[in-house]
Amino acid sequence: MLGDEPNRVGMTTDRIIDIDTLDTLVFKPSYIHGMGMFASRDLKRGTMVIEYLGQKIDKRESLRRCEENNFYIFALDDLHDLDGDVGWNPAKFINHSCSPNCEAELIDGHVWIVARRDIHIGEEITFNYGYDLGSYQEHPCRCGSAECVGYIVAEEFFEIVRERTARLAREPNDHAACAVSSRPRKVVNNCSVVNGLARNTV
Repeated sequence: MLGDEPNRVGMTTDRIIDIDTLDTLVFKPSYIHGMGMFASRDLKRGTMVIEYLGQKIDKRESLRRCEENNFYIFALDDLHDLDGDVGWNPAKFINHSCSPNCEAELIDGHVWIVARRDIHIGEEITFNYGYDLGSYQEHPCRCGSAECVGYIVAEEFFEIVRERTARLAREPNDHAACAVSSRPRKVVNNCSVVNGLARNTV
């Protein structure tokens, strides 16, 4: 049974996601990247859209998995991370945007995708992955928003990236030092670039 597998976060033995969630969201090809998640009805600001499900793992296992190019690991606390690269986590299809309509929040040890503004039917659900600046050029952004900085980075680094992009256009051999976000985050493949969690409980 589903509930018998150890270390599953965000589920019960008889269901993976609420039926209300299934009525709220639809999955289809995205203009941003691959498969995306879209609102099938209007959602109010503050709505807990969907929980980011996954397997709770320790930091050592997290490091091993991210070295194998696992892009779906969220930091939970000082001891554990959440690996969302599982078949029962539909939230892993949510794409990044530099101008997102949602944010990831850590609430009572669970990662929720929460609407940061009213979302209209048909809109793609997005959040800012919040990567640090380490190797940021390996993560180009294709969100297409007016605020897009060209790379998947936390909003706090937008101006730095814009300045670097302008400087590199003038001086291609200039390599500035990397800054690191102080926010909790989602781990990505190089194990030092990570994704921010907006949170109201941490």
